[in-house]
Amino acid sequence: MDSQLRYILRTNEHFNFVSAVWQTTDNECLKIHTHKSRMMLFGKDSALMLP
Repeated sequence: MDSQLRYILRTNEHFNFVSAVWQTTDNECLKIHTHKSRMMLFGKDSALMLP
């Protein structure tokens, strides 16, 4: 029972780590995508001034 519980906890930790990494990657991709869209809409200079 003890080893089973430890295995579950370890797997859960791994899952949390992986989902955190994926979340970060998604956010970065979204930022880049948004930035590219702004460059197309507003031109390069105004896109750089926007947050």
